[in-house]
Amino acid sequence: MSRIRVPYAIEDGKLSTRQLRWPQYCVCCGAAAPDSSLRVQHAARYSSTRDVNPTYTTTTTSGYYLNWDVPCCPSCLRHHKRSQNPVNWITLAVPAIAVDFAVGFGLFSMGLSENVIANASFAAFVGLSMLAAIFGARWIGRTRLAQATRMMGPRCTCAGPVVTPSSDLENIYFEIPNAPFAESFASINGLA
Repeated sequence: MSRIRVPYAIEDGKLSTRQLRWPQYCVCCGAAAPDSSLRVQHAARYSSTRDVNPTYTTTTTSGYYLNWDVPCCPSCLRHHKRSQNPVNWITLAVPAIAVDFAVGFGLFSMGLSENVIANASFAAFVGLSMLAAIFGARWIGRTRLAQATRMMGPRCTCAGPVVTPSSDLENIYFEIPNAPFAESFASINGLA
């Protein structure tokens, strides 16, 4: 994994950095001049604040929203998109909470709201349903990554993210698993 540093500055309230050029071959497998690209996005200096008042809540976000189109062949785009997990545990927790509510309502309707064993069983059921949501999301993520790995070609370097941006207060960093691509990227942008 290569990590390339791109310095930036804030001028007149705008983030300025050099115009980045990308090597004209696939970031994953190295196929020559792909006609497709992968959109890579990042928010530099991102912050979020929440102001809670008795009558309303305000959430304010700020940052410099950046994106780049990185050359990526259609085959690698497919396995890259397959590796992305569309589900997190919160997504699975919503139906679990609905089921929990239905079971709790059923227990209440049957007159078991004062029954200690029924309440303890219900509490255990709620806990297990939340654990099922957490482990279910992890299982889906691992399954999708395994599917993406099977879709990879012999020259592919990574099933998951092929370019991962991050930043601090002075630099944007690109982590690129394909070392030759990273070296070429650094060279053509004078970042070596």
